[in-house]
Amino acid sequence: MTLEEKIYQMFMVTPEMLTGYGVVTEAGDSTKAALAQYPVGGLIYFAQNLETQEQTRTMLAGIGLFLAVDEGGGTVARVADQLGTTAFSDMSVYGAQGDPQQAFDIGKTIGTEIGALGFNVDFAPVADVNLCSGNELGGRIFSSDASVVAEMVASEVRGFQESGVMATLKHFPGLGA
Repeated sequence: MTLEEKIYQMFMVTPEMLTGYGVVTEAGDSTKAALAQYPVGGLIYFAQNLETQEQTRTMLAGIGLFLAVDEGGGTVARVADQLGTTAFSDMSVYGAQGDPQQAFDIGKTIGTEIGALGFNVDFAPVADVNLCSGNELGGRIFSSDASVVAEMVASEVRGFQESGVMATLKHFPGLGA
């Protein structure tokens, strides 16, 4: 790979940024041409890109990159809201229950369902600790107790891994703590 190609590989962009189209709901020759010109490492899709499960599977088929979505459950449920996959409560609900098996099951369910659509990366779970009640993540955080967060996040990640989807811990430093 050239240095330029290596640099492109470090980026994950929206399909709109890659192709220049307003809203992308399919991948075809334009996507292939854009990838040949700009060989990014992955694409991230949002609700606007998802119309039906079949459309999503077709759009993602054969691209051969990291194909990501931000599906954390609760208030961030693009796939569940758009395509009718399993919906979950905010993670603070599960953190309060303190059951790591439940977190594992959530990761495995989300991973299995988005994996069946063609995604191989999820920008979840939120691994922040809720140290400030005024942060914008709110109920997306498992707990204000770091040990609860660590245990629940680790369990959810194992669920994602078992489903064949890569998890991405977030948001620190930044939104939470």
